[in-house]
Amino acid sequence: MLALREIAPGGDAAPAFAVREAVFVREQGVPPAHEWDDCDPISFHVVLCRDGAPIACGRVYAEGSTAVLGRVAVLPAERRKGHALQICRALIDIAARLGAQRLTLHAQTHAAPLYEKLGFVRVGPEFLEEGIVHVRMDRRL
Repeated sequence: MLALREIAPGGDAAPAFAVREAVFVREQGVPPAHEWDDCDPISFHVVLCRDGAPIACGRVYAEGSTAVLGRVAVLPAERRKGHALQICRALIDIAARLGAQRLTLHAQTHAAPLYEKLGFVRVGPEFLEEGIVHVRMDRRL
């Protein structure tokens, strides 16, 4: 059974961190010191669990009238099942609830089509972040 869980700022985000460690640190080689940052404690985290085990996650936090969406990750065995869309829709809803007027994110270029389905548009040139090609994407709420 799938269950979506929202974790408020300051809550126990360990399930989200487990997915991020598996995907970003172990699979993609992001140094652990770069994966965890000062935005984690101020973020709302969303975790999708299958039978109680975390399989996908993401986070969002507000910076004035802009919300920053990020750290969307899905375990390899669970990809291509619509989980990232489900996570992102929940994060967009949270951003709207926070009163954000705009959302921004840094998408790995292979994931840009996912965000385009959600109304995000590419802004500016591609760039390297942690050795991975990204593009900034924005969306109005």
